Amino acid sequence: DSVSVAGLRFEVMDVDNFRIDQVLVTREDTPAAPATPK
Repeated sequence: DSVSVAGLRFEVMDVDNFRIDQVLVTREDTPAAPATPK
């Protein structure tokens, strides 16, 4: 399972007896806006 909050993604990697054992946190980068020609 995973959830995204404030630009971060929290993903449960391992569960032991109904308890979360490991969580992976990754940054969700927003794509850069394309450059506008002058």
